[in-house]
Amino acid sequence: MCLYGRYCAFYEAVRPGLSRLWQVCGPSDVSYRRSIAMDVIYLRKASPRLDLLVILRIIKVLMTLRGAC
Repeated sequence: MCLYGRYCAFYEAVRPGLSRLWQVCGPSDVSYRRSIAMDVIYLRKASPRLDLLVILRIIKVLMTLRGAC
């Protein structure tokens, strides 16, 4: 059974990574449903540029201890 509803195929097609987009936006500020939507958006728009943006946001979160979105 998949917890991601109709988006199971997205999660099954991708290897786990270091971080997810919603995690750099302040995980306590993002609902479960929104986190799934952000993952799907990331997977649909995956690119080296987007990966760099996520890395920069991770650095910002680590430096400020706050969400970066």
